[in-house]
Amino acid sequence: MLGNVFHYLTIIYIMIYCLFCIISLNAVVSIKNSRRQSINILFVSVLVCYILSFIRWETGTDWDSYFNIFQSSKNINNNYTNIEPFFFLLNHLFYNINTSYTFFLFFEATIIFTCCFFALKNQPYPLISLFLLFASTLGNIMFVRQSIAVALVVLSYNFILTHDKIKFYACIILATLFHTSAIVAFPIYIIFYSRIRWKYVIILIVIIALIGIYSSGQWLRFIASGNVFLEYKINSYLDASESGSDLAYVQLSPQKAIISHLMKRTILILLVILFCRGTIINRDIRLNGYLRIYIYSTCLYLLVTPLSLNLSRICTSIEIVDIFLYPYILSMIQKPFNKSFALCCIFLLGISKFISNVNRYPEIYNHYMTIFQ
Repeated sequence: MLGNVFHYLTIIYIMIYCLFCIISLNAVVSIKNSRRQSINILFVSVLVCYILSFIRWETGTDWDSYFNIFQSSKNINNNYTNIEPFFFLLNHLFYNINTSYTFFLFFEATIIFTCCFFALKNQPYPLISLFLLFASTLGNIMFVRQSIAVALVVLSYNFILTHDKIKFYACIILATLFHTSAIVAFPIYIIFYSRIRWKYVIILIVIIALIGIYSSGQWLRFIASGNVFLEYKINSYLDASESGSDLAYVQLSPQKAIISHLMKRTILILLVILFCRGTIINRDIRLNGYLRIYIYSTCLYLLVTPLSLNLSRICTSIEIVDIFLYPYILSMIQKPFNKSFALCCIFLLGISKFISNVNRYPEIYNHYMTIFQ
């Protein structure tokens, strides 16, 4: 009986689409909410996603792979060559504490959603940040180990704003232990407080775009050499791309993926041109810092995507800066009409991201199963 109830609830009421609609509505009306109301709604929304993330069963990307890693971790000598030693060690420890995989999922989910909640609650519009995060990650309901790394990077932004370098780098180091791709987030503290002139930034973007489009992946293989897991991943992605077996679900060519990526970036350009004068950008350290990290993520995407669509995943941990950038720009706009226009732009961006992410694995997100079924 209980299993039938949960099956009914998960299929009818808590489908990923329904959650997105609710979170979207809350984001729109949050403009008029008090901060306390927004944080309370944020807590409930995060709690729902948190519960759904660890009561799932046979649901999510790479489920079989991660479940097999957990089962194999009974013997510490069975470490996979493509899995970070720290992550495998955690599997081993939790397997010896409790052989239930759900217990380990609960632990991982606790890290992810605790980091996200404390990072988002400090934002000017927490529910708009949640809306953008949900659109980008589908609420982390189907999280993988990279989701843990990204959540730790998200939390690190709190320490960037408070100038706490020790806690910032502790977050990034821990993130790389879960997923090596988080290593690209190491420079963001320096980038946030850099003072390079914007004309040089634009020139840099053009140069990097040309390098990314016309170069081979040898420079990337060279950079990755010395780190076993990063080298393994990059080589496997590049080899897969060269053999024509890149991500199966991707229907775009690298060129079209870049164009789509840049088109989404035009929303930011529009908002900056309309509502952020040059003097404001130069004077506002927080806006200036977010923009520079955003540009850094764009440059990295332009460099790696022509080499491999799969490899573009390494940008995830820094592309997430938009959950801070857009709400902050919105908080700077005073006139009601301008604020509504900016909110519509952000809303359209979120919908675009959500649709793009759902379409990657439609068979997974349309068939959510729980441990109660």
